[in-house]
Amino acid sequence: MNTIYVSSTYSDLKDHRRALSTAIRRLGHVDIAMEYYVAEDLRPIDRCLKDAASSDLYIGLFARRYGFCPPQSERSITELELREAQRAHVDCLCFFVPDDAQWPEDRVEEGAGAKKLEALRSELEVDYLSGFYTSPDELAAVASAAIVRNFELGKAPFDAMREHRLMKEWRMASKPLERVRAGSALANMGSPRYVSAIKDRLLEAGRVSDVASIARYLEELQWLTASRRELMPIFLDLLEHPDENRRYFTVFQLGELALRGRPLRPEIIDSMLTLAEDASPGVRGQLAHALSKLIPSDAAHPGVVGTLEKLTEDEAEGVREEAKRSVDVLRSRL
Repeated sequence: MNTIYVSSTYSDLKDHRRALSTAIRRLGHVDIAMEYYVAEDLRPIDRCLKDAASSDLYIGLFARRYGFCPPQSERSITELELREAQRAHVDCLCFFVPDDAQWPEDRVEEGAGAKKLEALRSELEVDYLSGFYTSPDELAAVASAAIVRNFELGKAPFDAMREHRLMKEWRMASKPLERVRAGSALANMGSPRYVSAIKDRLLEAGRVSDVASIARYLEELQWLTASRRELMPIFLDLLEHPDENRRYFTVFQLGELALRGRPLRPEIIDSMLTLAEDASPGVRGQLAHALSKLIPSDAAHPGVVGTLEKLTEDEAEGVREEAKRSVDVLRSRL
């Protein structure tokens, strides 16, 4: 467990900070942020600087505001926190809203602050660029991947500029071939922004409605998350989606992931088990089948066997038969 200091302006990035906090905790780390002092831009500077310097990792979020400068300082609190982390040789990850992104006008600083922010970004993008974001969900995805790279993968490099270029091509491509090419490149580089974009399309009503597209997107998510445990939480929202087809194929792909020998996160298994009460017999049957694919340590998760035994008494014959087969499979392996 590591401590991660989160630095940014506050009022313009409240939702983003909340999403990042959740992502950090899902990875098993502790976030230190101004919300735990006082929920406003003006926070106790001495304590902030001390916490930034003593953390295991600094994360800076930069949008369109430079932020408040305390008395007798030409630097904002956000920049002072960054400089203190640098001085203490804390690893720094910095995430930026792209220059070409749409952003609310009331969250854009003008004048001297805008010039200071431009100079700071130009400096940080050389050595500290860790990714781009616009939505809170996108930030959570790119930050999660960067945190894992920093702590677990020996600070493996990631080409954020190439990811940004490919994301623009994927979103704006006028020809299907161009879109497929950009998507394939993003998938091959394990782009967390691409994962976030697919999730958004699956969650947003009307964006993807045909079964074939739902299945294709979820198959790609399964492939992308197979070696990226930090991306696993994206399935949580999909398991709770009101559309039956999305729930069905999400459970199916999680089963396929388990069949490849990949462990599932405990919260993922817990969310899957709630689908034993799903209104759709197809979803309940798919759940019964998927649970039989769990690796032994996941199959021993509290509630798995009990859920299957409950499904052996389901009102739908197909669900009952599938559950009985799965119970036999798990008992032979446990």
